Amino acid sequence: MLNPRLSDTFSVRPRELRRETPSLSPHQAQSPGAPGTLRSSTGLLSALEKTTVARELQNLPREDIHEIASFLEPKDVLALASTSKKLQTHLSIHEDAARITQRAAGLRTIEDLPGTLAALERIPPQHRSAAMSSIAYSTRRLAVPDRTIALSQALDALDSLSAPYAIAPLTAFGSSISSLLISDRAMAFDRIISALEVRFAERASEPLANLIDSIADLPEADQPGAFDRVFNLLAQQPATPGRETAAGMLLRASSLLPAAHRTTAYSQVVDKFRG
Repeated sequence: MLNPRLSDTFSVRPRELRRETPSLSPHQAQSPGAPGTLRSSTGLLSALEKTTVARELQNLPREDIHEIASFLEPKDVLALASTSKKLQTHLSIHEDAARITQRAAGLRTIEDLPGTLAALERIPPQHRSAAMSSIAYSTRRLAVPDRTIALSQALDALDSLSAPYAIAPLTAFGSSISSLLISDRAMAFDRIISALEVRFAERASEPLANLIDSIADLPEADQPGAFDRVFNLLAQQPATPGRETAAGMLLRASSLLPAAHRTTAYSQVVDKFRG
C-alpha cells in the first residue's frame, strides 16, 4: 500500500494506473496532459512535486518504486534518479530505459538506428515497447529513401517482443507508411500485416485501424489485395462487440478502395457480418 502522502500527490494509485494511449508521437509525449503520463492534480510533475515524490519514494518497497517508475515520462525518471543514491540504485534500470527512449525519440539519421536498436535489448519489455513506438515516429525525420530501411530494421527487432508489448509499436509503424516512398509502401504494409497474421491475429484491431487508413496511400493496384488481407484478419473476430467493431472498420476500408472495387468489397463485408 502506498504511503498516504504519496497517494495524495497522484490522482490514482500505481496499480490503478493505465496508459490510455499506448503510442504517442514525440511531440504528443512532451505535451502537458498527454494521455498515459503520470499526473498530479495539476498536470505533469512540477519541480516541487518531484522533490516531494522523491522523498516519499525512498520509503516505499522496491517493487512499488519500480511500478511507479514504469509510468513516468523519461525526463521524470531521470530527474528522480538524480535526487538520491538510493533512488538512483532502485531506478537504475528505468534510468537506462529513459535514456534509450529519449535516444529513440531523437533519431536523426539512419546511422544512429542500429546502435539504438541494440541498446533496446537491455531494457524491460514495457520500456522497449515505448522506445520502439518512438522510433516509428522518428523515422519520419529521416531522409525519405532511408525511412524504408529504418522501418525494416525496426520491424526485425520487434520480433523479440511478445504481445501485448508489440501491439503499440505495430500501431505506430502502421501510421508511418504514408511517409515512405510510394514504391515501398506495399512492402511495408505487407511486413506489418504479416506480423499481425502470424503472431497477433486476436489483437489485430488496434494496429489495423492505422493500416486501414494507409490503404489509400498504397499504389492502386495493391489496394484490393490489402483490403482482402485486412478482411481476412478482422473476419476472425469471435464475438460482439468485436464483430461490430470489425464490421465498421471493414466498411471504412471498403470506402477507401478505387471505385471499381468498392461495391464488391462493401458487399463482401455486408454478407460476412449480416445478422
